[in-house]
Amino acid sequence: MAGVPAGVAGPECGGKLRGALAVARDPGAFDGGLRPEDGSDWLVAGQPWEGDNPRLTIAPAWHDVVRLWAACRDPDGGIAHWPDPGGVGDQAAWIVDVFAMLGTIYATMIESEARLRGQSVSA
Repeated sequence: MAGVPAGVAGPECGGKLRGALAVARDPGAFDGGLRPEDGSDWLVAGQPWEGDNPRLTIAPAWHDVVRLWAACRDPDGGIAHWPDPGGVGDQAAWIVDVFAMLGTIYATMIESEARLRGQSVSA
């Protein structure tokens, strides 16, 4: 995907994926400009987001990767189908890595949000 750097699945990319996933899950929460009107930080899964609005500052390619993952994922967990023909061994390595990272980030977000609401989450 154009605009996604070669080291897309490295640890330094987790923040961009996390921000793009938060925007995809609740785009209305990121309406507005670079900073919230009250001057606070943007919240991603209940945690302050370091920096400006992820909806505006994360490159579109990261949001595209999240949309691709969402289209391929199984609602019960895992991947329902891969973007390229064949199985996991036929996919680009970075896609497999990014999908795994997004699954982990998503599960962490769900757990954090449940904790904020005072609910328990079963694994």
